[in-house]
Amino acid sequence: MLRLVRAELRRLAHRRTTIWTLAALLLALSALGYGAWKSSAPPTPAQQAAARQGWEEARKDWELNKHIQIQECERSNAELRSQGVDSLMECTEENLAPKAHYYGVQAGPVSQLTTGLHFAAALGLTAVCVVIGASFIGAEFSTGNMAGWLLQEPRRSRVFWAKLLTLAAASVGLCVVTCAIALAGIGAIGQVNGLAWDLTSTDQVRLIGRLALASLMAIAAGLAAAGLAFLTRHTAAVLGVMAALGVGSAILTGSQSRLQRFSLVNNVEAWVDGPKSYLVAICRRDGTACEYPQRVLERGDAGLFLFGLAALAVALGWWSFRRRDVA
Repeated sequence: MLRLVRAELRRLAHRRTTIWTLAALLLALSALGYGAWKSSAPPTPAQQAAARQGWEEARKDWELNKHIQIQECERSNAELRSQGVDSLMECTEENLAPKAHYYGVQAGPVSQLTTGLHFAAALGLTAVCVVIGASFIGAEFSTGNMAGWLLQEPRRSRVFWAKLLTLAAASVGLCVVTCAIALAGIGAIGQVNGLAWDLTSTDQVRLIGRLALASLMAIAAGLAAAGLAFLTRHTAAVLGVMAALGVGSAILTGSQSRLQRFSLVNNVEAWVDGPKSYLVAICRRDGTACEYPQRVLERGDAGLFLFGLAALAVALGWWSFRRRDVA
C-alpha cells in the first residue's frame, strides 16, 4: 500500500491540473494579501486630518444624543426578541460609542484582518481540493491509465484506497501550508502597517480551531469528489453533480423553510462557525396566520450531515469501482 501511495503522490505532484490549481491558489492568496495590506495601510496626513475632524464630530454627537441611540438600540432588540431572534446587540455605552479606529484616527486592530478568514479558507480550500480530487481520478479513466494500474495491481480495493490516501495526505499538507501562509501574512501585514495586536491567546486558539475545521471540511469534500469520480468516471460530471447539489439545496431550502436543516450553506456555517440559528415558517392551512419559531443547527449535527454525504460519495465510488468494468 505504501508503495502505491508513494507512486501516486509523485504522479499527483506532476499533474498539470495540480500545478495550475496550486498556482491559482497562490495567486488568490497574493491578491487577498495585497488587498488586506492596502485596506489597512496607514492614512496620509490629509486623510488623518479629515478623519480626526469626523471623529471629533461623531464624539460630540454621541455625547449629546447617546441616550437616544441607546433607547433606539433597546427598542430594536425588543422587536427582534418578539420575533424569536436571540443574537441581539449589546446596548451599552462602551459598545455603541464611536471608536477612534473606525475613523482612521488610530491604527485599527489586527483582528479586522481575521474577520471571515475561516469562511474564506473553507470555500477556497474546498474548491481546490474538489478540483484536484475530481481531476486526479477522472483523468485515470479518460486517459485509460486505470486499466494499466489494474494490470500492475489487480486488487481493486488496494488501488482505490491508495488513491484516496494519496489525496488525503496531499490535502492535509495543502491545508496546513495554506493556513500557515495566511496567518503569517496577517502577522506581517499587522507589523508593517502598525496595527494594534488585539488577539488574545483565546482568540488565537479559536481562530486556529476554525481553520482546522475548515480544512477538515475541504479534505472531506476532496475525497467526496474522488468518490464521485470513481462513480461517474469524468471530471466534468463530478463538478456538475456537486454544483447541482449546491444549487438544488439552495432552491429547496429557500422555498421550504422547514428543510433549512439540510441546507449546505447552513451546515457549512454551523460546522465552521458554531451553532447556526434560523427561522421556520409554520402557517395555518388557510394562510391566515404564521409563526416563526427559531431552530438551532448544532456543529455536531452539521458535521454528521456534511461528512455523511462525503462518506456516501466514497462508498458509492468504491462499490462502482469494484463491480464495474474499467475498459
